Amino acid sequence: MAKATKENTKIRTVSHFHELFEMLEVYRAHKDKIDILQKNDGTLERAFFVLAYHPNVQWVLPEGEPPYKKNTETMDGFGFMNLKKNMAQFNLFIKGRGYDNRPLARREQKFIQMLESVTPLEAKWILQCKDRNLTHCPVDVVRSAYPDLLPDESKT
Repeated sequence: MAKATKENTKIRTVSHFHELFEMLEVYRAHKDKIDILQKNDGTLERAFFVLAYHPNVQWVLPEGEPPYKKNTETMDGFGFMNLKKNMAQFNLFIKGRGYDNRPLARREQKFIQMLESVTPLEAKWILQCKDRNLTHCPVDVVRSAYPDLLPDESKT
């Protein structure tokens, strides 16, 4: 597969998270990133950015990258699993979502299974989401694209 560039990655509405992440990595200008997010304004996309940046979301996994095997066997977005299919599983890794009594080792195992089931690009973004550091989509871009998504910084 060819490396994503501005020439072969136009700003558009997409059906897979990996395409959204590709665009956000290719386009550097905040204005372009905001346009990309607004063109892809869906429930799952918003949920992903809430997991990354909402101050009330508390991840119960350790920071950093766990040891996992990158999934190199599937085409981007067309594997058995993809990030959209995995979104419900994120509740396992967030405090107060009904799984607080689950042992940490079991949660970590499920997280690694998720990382191994998605594309390498999606896995990279999931890890950055967990560590609240989406390098190609900072919180100010998310706030500009979705003004009602996150609480006002002055109130947190």
